[in-house]
Amino acid sequence: MFKIEKSNFVTCYKKGPYNVNMLIAGHDEHDGASLYFMDYLASLVKLPFAIHGYGSFFGLSICDKYYKADMTEAEALNLLNKIVTEIQKRLLVQLPSFHVRVISKEGIKDLPSIYAKYQPDQTVRHESMEI
Repeated sequence: MFKIEKSNFVTCYKKGPYNVNMLIAGHDEHDGASLYFMDYLASLVKLPFAIHGYGSFFGLSICDKYYKADMTEAEALNLLNKIVTEIQKRLLVQLPSFHVRVISKEGIKDLPSIYAKYQPDQTVRHESMEI
């Protein structure tokens, strides 16, 4: 059982609650697969695809262009690889790997992680910002 000291609890409570955004996914027999996004104000919306975090600015535009509702798992993984490659190219923070999970009517399964493939061009010369 998680134990928290009363003084720590009171301190955290006074500072204010944490604000979080969530992706909620699941599968049922009536509706099939569903994906929802809930923001920190508890607004809930059903979406065909979702990404959140800094990489979402790049990934959502790729999903807008390539996502299809009837994609196979292989096509979805190919799309995910495109997104990861774009994030590795454009995001300042270089994440070494992305863990992949598939949620289906059979349950949740882990797929092999996607590792960084993008290598910056070493021939590019970075100019100084001196004036």
